[in-house]
Amino acid sequence: MSATVERQLRSYMAEAANPDQPNVIHSTVGAQAFGFPDALVPGSIVYGSIVYGWCTPAILEALGPAWLHEGWADVRFRRPVHPDDLLTVRLDPVGDDAWSLEVLRDAEELALVGTLGRGIRGDLIDGFHESPRVPAIPVPDPPPVLTPENIQFGIQLPTYRTALPWPAVPPNEASPRQRLAGVLLDGTAYANPAGVSGRMSWYGHTSYDYAGPSIHTRTQAQHFAPAHVDEPLDIAAFIQDGYARNGHHYIVYDGTVRNAAGDTLAHVRHTVIYRVATRSEDAS
Repeated sequence: MSATVERQLRSYMAEAANPDQPNVIHSTVGAQAFGFPDALVPGSIVYGSIVYGWCTPAILEALGPAWLHEGWADVRFRRPVHPDDLLTVRLDPVGDDAWSLEVLRDAEELALVGTLGRGIRGDLIDGFHESPRVPAIPVPDPPPVLTPENIQFGIQLPTYRTALPWPAVPPNEASPRQRLAGVLLDGTAYANPAGVSGRMSWYGHTSYDYAGPSIHTRTQAQHFAPAHVDEPLDIAAFIQDGYARNGHHYIVYDGTVRNAAGDTLAHVRHTVIYRVATRSEDAS
């Protein structure tokens, strides 16, 4: 078995002072309104502050580039990460081609846990609903508001087109933070796999107006082929489930990610709190 891989980094989030961003819980003022001490660093976005994405260099050190082409991940976000937290990323081998993943805040609080591996794992996402390949349509403007009263489970949602761009600099000139947009291997710029699965956050906010903050809680992703930065991605989803717990309301999407040629790049089960409990609701 290979040895443990461990890295440390300091979290950052330039947008924390901006209360006008789409998900207000990623601002200091918005997070404090829901009882958090500071802004919540996003779990997965295109690039920038991305907790799971910060793990990618350590994941590739442990699993190698093969994980980009056929790899799987099951990641849970256990505790919030705030700007300027000291994070320890740790991967330990747990079996053939499988590794455990932990991210610790200040060396003691578990913020993220997961299991990752090479290859295709058929039992990773139980009862996954693959979306049919259909042409992408324009995104709704505005999207419908999603509430516990009008949510519909077991329905197929439309296909929307997106991409994972590099920042406005050549990849070989990008700073370490800017390189979170992708993985540069042998001159090829692959999209960060955490960004590929994280496009489901974009998809959810494109499909619905959550009418308030949301918190991403779990990603289960089976990657079949890597995405390239800047290439068009067609994403569709099936609403697999929804439930309430501790005052929070959850929605679970089964997302299918394809490139413009129609090749399936990933299956992603994306779980998110779309209605965050207020302090009084959480206490009850």
